[in-house]
Amino acid sequence: MTRRYDSSLRQERAALTRERIIDAGASLVHEFSSWDWRQLDVRAVAERAGVHERTVYRHFPTEQVLRAAVVERLQQEAGLRPEDVTIDNIEEQVRQLFTYLASFSRSTEKPTDAALAAVDERRKAALLNVITAETAGWSGADQRIAAAMIDVLWAVATYQRLIDGWQLDDKEAARAVTWLLRLLLTEVRDGKVPDS
Repeated sequence: MTRRYDSSLRQERAALTRERIIDAGASLVHEFSSWDWRQLDVRAVAERAGVHERTVYRHFPTEQVLRAAVVERLQQEAGLRPEDVTIDNIEEQVRQLFTYLASFSRSTEKPTDAALAAVDERRKAALLNVITAETAGWSGADQRIAAAMIDVLWAVATYQRLIDGWQLDDKEAARAVTWLLRLLLTEVRDGKVPDS
């Protein structure tokens, strides 16, 4: 007599294995000191999940499909979906995202190029001096926040995001950043500290 094969049990085990693989990928991302997703590969995920690489490929035919599943998991963990953003909840969405991002490993590495690191420190000091001169009654934390926001707007990463991510040309990118800087500097000049 042949035993009947229980396909529901097999499906349940496959679903559990798939979840274990996604959990392993999400766990790895939490440990990355940067958002370099090249570190999230099938070999690393298989090792973390305690399965063979073939098992990972059985559930996720490519690394892109695997990464998409991990991103979906991270969005679930954060409780955020881009589709849920509205003009009324965007501030809360940002707070929630930043709270979630604090659960990730942070890089403690300094830039490897001493000349670039020195320029970065000089720029930060100059921005803080400008803000401090305008905001004598502010706390040091509020002054650092204002200077940091100017620094973020001034950054190469901001330029790259506007050019590559939003396909703005260089003039549009400069217009966008100077518009936001004008708004920020108006608040600073009016003595409005960053909201708590």
